[in-house]
Amino acid sequence: MSETEACYAAEDQSGLPETSMRFQTQRDGQDFLFDMLMDPRLNRAFPKVPEDIDLMFTNNQSNSWAAEDGRIRLGEGGKNVYTLLHEFSHLVSGQESDHGPLFRYNLLKLVAMFMTISDYAGLQLSLLPISEPTR
Repeated sequence: MSETEACYAAEDQSGLPETSMRFQTQRDGQDFLFDMLMDPRLNRAFPKVPEDIDLMFTNNQSNSWAAEDGRIRLGEGGKNVYTLLHEFSHLVSGQESDHGPLFRYNLLKLVAMFMTISDYAGLQLSLLPISEPTR
């Protein structure tokens, strides 16, 4: 199983993609993103956050993605806080990290900042087997 597949499986196990707050409108997502960007903790943790991030919703059923130029697209199934944080983690981790250790570390930091401690603990436990060295 690839790191990407393992990361997606761990996210599904945590339940966060299904249980985190859904955005009712694109404006709700943009407001959440704006509040994130204004939070001083974010700038301390990620000093190289892209200055201009463009969040849009798509009608695509499942695909959500982020691009290095700051575009984040959330598909129908991803219009929620967790998926926004997942895609944002791609922006701050660099595309070359894919779903590797740096991406997962940054995702956990974002969940700790913008979701509950229970969400953080559940995701951390789900991601733990990916981080353990194989023997």
